[in-house]
Amino acid sequence: MKKVVVLIMVFLVVLNLTAQTKKYKQYAVKKGETVRSIARDFDVNARDIYDLNPDIDRKPVENSIILIPILEETTIQNNVTYTVLPKETLYSLSKRFNISIDELIKLNPFLVDGLKEGQVLSIPKTNFENQAVEIVTETKSKEIIHKVEKGETIYSLIRRYQISEEKLTELNPTLKNGLKEGMELVIQTSKDTEEFKKEMANNNFKAAVKTPLNLGFSKGKSVNVALMLPFKLNEIEDVGAHFNNSSSLLNITTEFYQGALIAIDSLRAQGAIINLKTLDTESSDELLVSLLKTQNLTKTDLFIGPLFLSSAKKLATNIANGFVLAPMNSKEHSKFNESNLVKAGVSLEILENKMIQFIKSKYNGQNIVVIGDNKPGSSGEADRIAWKLKSSGSINFVRILKPTAGYITKQQFEAVLNPSKPNWILIVGDDNVVITDAVNTFGIADKSIQIRLFRLNNEGNIERANNNHLARLEYTYPTSEYSNFEDPSVQAFVNDYKEKYLAPPSIYAIRGFDVTYDSLFRLLNDGVSVGSFDKYKFDRVAARFDYKPTTTAGLENSGVFIVKIEPDLSLSLLE
Repeated sequence: MKKVVVLIMVFLVVLNLTAQTKKYKQYAVKKGETVRSIARDFDVNARDIYDLNPDIDRKPVENSIILIPILEETTIQNNVTYTVLPKETLYSLSKRFNISIDELIKLNPFLVDGLKEGQVLSIPKTNFENQAVEIVTETKSKEIIHKVEKGETIYSLIRRYQISEEKLTELNPTLKNGLKEGMELVIQTSKDTEEFKKEMANNNFKAAVKTPLNLGFSKGKSVNVALMLPFKLNEIEDVGAHFNNSSSLLNITTEFYQGALIAIDSLRAQGAIINLKTLDTESSDELLVSLLKTQNLTKTDLFIGPLFLSSAKKLATNIANGFVLAPMNSKEHSKFNESNLVKAGVSLEILENKMIQFIKSKYNGQNIVVIGDNKPGSSGEADRIAWKLKSSGSINFVRILKPTAGYITKQQFEAVLNPSKPNWILIVGDDNVVITDAVNTFGIADKSIQIRLFRLNNEGNIERANNNHLARLEYTYPTSEYSNFEDPSVQAFVNDYKEKYLAPPSIYAIRGFDVTYDSLFRLLNDGVSVGSFDKYKFDRVAARFDYKPTTTAGLENSGVFIVKIEPDLSLSLLE
């Protein structure tokens, strides 16, 4: 059983507190505009626009929605200025001043466009005063010839060879007329040609998550995908447990989109041809249907989104071919089913069933107590769960404890404990008073009494409970999201995201990567069919995908992790 080095709850707090150095705005393309002219109007680099919108053409479609980066100015204190000398590189400067390249770029955001002689940089004063003496040796630029293959784009070339779009166009003026398969391009690099070719051959995209069963797909395999996302909304509606009222839907959508682009980059680097369309649904079902008629989506294999499950169902009922993948869950998860709808979110019902199954499988005579509440809609939950636990036959007796006049006393909590055997406490419902009192009472109980705490999900007010008490009680619960940050593929995704967007990925960016990578990998491996989804179980960065048919129509994800809080507040994976 592996322990996660970083507690998930702490990690999410850190992500939420991390301020991004880039923000983004939407822009509707006007007639006749090009990426270069838009970049000039917004005083940004064209490469940044391609980074955020890798599938747009040099001349985007009129009225299409694209993302424009907005660089925020940061106040730099205790820094000194330094003028870049001839032949200096980011690497040589990082060594000279004992500072990472990432930190240099954060202090000087314009460096994302490359280092140039004469630029004035901000360097931390301490690093400047303690600079190491380094002799900068002259390196001759080398040229290699690249033959354009099917599916390659300007964006993929500048990422692969680490060259700016402007430099690539300068070396190859014919690119002004567009990139075409079979073209031979001059690529300039400061490294030896053979060394560079060897490095590129071994430079597989790091975020390509390891897939079990030795599965893969043939190079050149293609799939058509449409990302249907509500970019224009800025308020939260009922989109399930993944969203909270303090989040901006525009930020959530943008972060999800960024994660999805990392996934597409990864698959393309493995040889896949991903034909991508990104459309703004504005969370309008009417617009959704209109887009199907006006955007020529009849050959789309997979629609990812909309984020709202009800809208995803609406989309599924209006397409003749392909599948709709709904990335998030909903409080009314079971209401939305269609034969071509794949629900990637995990319902509360599935989480509940997995937890009860886990308890049954581990039961060996423990004293089981189900604690309920009297809140409207959940007053009968304790009785229902107790019945489900006893339905297997191996568990004969379950104690039930409910509030009297909305309150459970300390003496009542203590009375249900059995000092001569392990006590398993399962709290159902979401009454904050009941949860807090139960955790506090059991958390300080006599340590000679064995107590273990369970929940059917990790939502609601359990997050407010004392973490030290939860650790002492070996708090165990089911979750649809779990990351082992010791895993190289997880570390690689986080590093790739930070490299591209200059900030750690949020839970929504991770979700965007996971559902996009997993669903497209399945189609590339097995083709566009139901069998692509329900054939294999895969673990990605933070999600497990194990699709099963629903009782009515379509597929839903049953991928659940069972985790436990350890005494050191880390999470361990039990199942």
